[in-house]
Amino acid sequence: MSRFAGMLSLLVLVLASVMAAVVAYSQEPMVVVFSASDPVGDDKGTGSYTYPTNAVFKPGVFDLTGFMVMENSTHVAFVVFLRDLGGNPWGGPAGFCLQHVQIYVRTTATGITNTSTYGLKVVIADNYAWHYAILLTPGWGEEPAPQGQVSAIYDATGSLVIKAGEAGFTVYADTSMNAIVALISKSLLADVDNVASWKYVVTVSGYDGFEASKLRSVGLSAEEWKFGGADTYALAANVAPLVIDLLAPTADAQYAMLTSYRVDPQTLEGTPAVVEGVPAPPPQPVTKTVTETVTEVTTKTTTSVVTTEIPTPVPEYVTDWTTTIAVGIILLIIGVLLGYVFFRKK
Repeated sequence: MSRFAGMLSLLVLVLASVMAAVVAYSQEPMVVVFSASDPVGDDKGTGSYTYPTNAVFKPGVFDLTGFMVMENSTHVAFVVFLRDLGGNPWGGPAGFCLQHVQIYVRTTATGITNTSTYGLKVVIADNYAWHYAILLTPGWGEEPAPQGQVSAIYDATGSLVIKAGEAGFTVYADTSMNAIVALISKSLLADVDNVASWKYVVTVSGYDGFEASKLRSVGLSAEEWKFGGADTYALAANVAPLVIDLLAPTADAQYAMLTSYRVDPQTLEGTPAVVEGVPAPPPQPVTKTVTETVTEVTTKTTTSVVTTEIPTPVPEYVTDWTTTIAVGIILLIIGVLLGYVFFRKK
């Protein structure tokens, strides 16, 4: 009985240390280094796109409303806000299943960049040519996107950096904020010291696991599982964008970019639309204080102070559960082995 009690005590100590590690890790604050809003109601692609007709596609499930980047000493978090996540009707392991999000990151580093996209039928402007492409997908199976259904990160050469579920890369849905979050270890990325100066192209498309590209298609008219409203010539030339919403300052700016494709009506040869992203904004103070002095006729002086605070509507803490669970398992195994060795000697 004493041996059992000793073993139990040792396991309790190990589990307690694991929980302490979880708390310590999750309580490291993440600082917002980039934030941009997107117009509500512009989830129309080129301006004329319409949703598929199946009831699962609720209004707003492809409507990008904002994008935010946060960091702490070990991780960078990319947060994509939607008007409505639409639940998770097909049970995507990452907590969402209707959306296919792509984030193209241009760092301040030199070297190879890329202007192509993963199946979107658009290209990136040269001044936003990317160093990293982050593909956020529902997470079924084991193969990384775009061929598979697991979120993945690629560098500008097209080489896979990592897929979700491996140590250092976690993707999940935050239903309380209608957001999709990608949490990435800084050890996986270059130029992380300059993350506040990075630039981004962010797109939201429909997810379709039956398509080779894993992107939901678009046609002339909406069907049960297909978007509608595409241009006839663009479809014929295979340059109709598969982007339903694009991070842009205005809806008109988005529509102009997504209709910038060109089609020769004689040969039906097409040139894809060119899209730009959003640069890092200049640094803004969290609190601004304005002091105004007014002198009255009686020479009496009055001073008033007005303070304005900029809100931060994001979670203050983010936990890398993959790393935490892995550490917990390792510690648990070590604890069992130590207990076995200890009692065997006795």
